[in-house]
Amino acid sequence: MVQIEPWPAFTEGGTLNDLKEPPNTVTQVRISHTTVYHYRTPVSLSPHRLMLRPRESRELQLLSHTLKVSPDATVAWANDVWGNAIATASFSGQTDELRIESN
Repeated sequence: MVQIEPWPAFTEGGTLNDLKEPPNTVTQVRISHTTVYHYRTPVSLSPHRLMLRPRESRELQLLSHTLKVSPDATVAWANDVWGNAIATASFSGQTDELRIESN
């Protein structure tokens, strides 16, 4: 499930009915993504390549990002040749569920 929520810019003391966006205002959005896999029996997980962050540019600045992976994993970050942020999650042991949450 991908959920996109706009962060409205209110005038001071305003309400949703008073929403104002002056010219040249920066729009901010919050994106949440959760992926869950269930397995019938415990499995060993190979490394997973995760691309869950937008590519930053002059026009797009990432203000914050959190990544939660269950079961616990060692996560290494790298950038590909196009500037995309890629996380590689490496697991040990077996599990019957994999959960990845990105906010």
